[in-house]
Amino acid sequence: MVPLPKISEDIIRELLDRENVITVVGASKDLGKWGRRLYKYFKDYFKRVYPINPNAA
Repeated sequence: MVPLPKISEDIIRELLDRENVITVVGASKDLGKWGRRLYKYFKDYFKRVYPINPNAA
């Protein structure tokens, strides 16, 4: 297995600043779950946030 390269915080910030699109895999409607908390956090800071959870139909 090939190890993944480490990505610096500067590169992550540049990508987030440039794109402003976030997907939250495992987003939940349940307020107590991490998926919901992450979704809300990102929604407060980024223009486009897409929740991804095929079980929450």
